[in-house]
Amino acid sequence: MTVLSGATASGRQFYQGQLSTSSVTTLYTAPAASSNVTSTTAGTSGSSGSAGSATAYVKEIVLSNNMSSSVTASITIGPNSSNQYPFIPNVTINGFDTKIISGLNTMLPANSVIQGFASAAGIYCTISGVEIQ
Repeated sequence: MTVLSGATASGRQFYQGQLSTSSVTTLYTAPAASSNVTSTTAGTSGSSGSAGSATAYVKEIVLSNNMSSSVTASITIGPNSSNQYPFIPNVTINGFDTKIISGLNTMLPANSVIQGFASAAGIYCTISGVEIQ
């Protein structure tokens, strides 16, 4: 990836709120492509090409349980809402406890999606990171 002189990096909160218990919900979508950041991607035939790309980096996820009983939460990442891959699968948060997953540096290509779900009500989630455009 090449970051051009016009690029900006902004630390921000990608999501803060209660995770849904009825369905998997989109929590964050990475920015669309930008001419200030370029990346080389391999084609299906092994050739490589260059395309503009905005990127986002997930730095920290905080999961807090506001209920007395344990609850399981899952966070997935994928290229779109239909193609998701486990990122933080089935983590149990004890009653009135918090899980902090820090030290992350997970890159999200342009338009990638973070989704989440909880097995019961009471799980609050904060996702922080950096966007480069």
